[in-house]
Amino acid sequence: MNMFFGGGGGRPAARREMQKVKPTKKALEVTLEQAYNGAVLKIPHERTRCCETCKGKGGEGVRTCTSCKGKGRVLQMFQMGPGMYQQVQKNCDTCRGEGEIIAEGGKCKACLGRKTVTKEKVVEVPV
Repeated sequence: MNMFFGGGGGRPAARREMQKVKPTKKALEVTLEQAYNGAVLKIPHERTRCCETCKGKGGEGVRTCTSCKGKGRVLQMFQMGPGMYQQVQKNCDTCRGEGEIIAEGGKCKACLGRKTVTKEKVVEVPV
């Protein structure tokens, strides 16, 4: 394996895994009696979930961006001087870094094309 010039290690870009969400901390006011005897508090919690209506696609008529070829990023070259160039990678302006374009009329009514929905759940917390 070639380890010079950044040729080793790393994960392939094609195999992307779901990232775990960081734990959420919330401050609660508890009486001394609740802390001593133990109680179960019900607190509302907002969480982001995949849209069930469009199954996370964003709607109908989703197509791959032709500017970035579905990568979400484009390379730009700037001439710094005679014979000197700078290459910069930035988010695609056409698809805003998504890699996909959803037609305005085909966007999901539930998530408005964002692919995720915020839902509120009541969580029971033992003290």
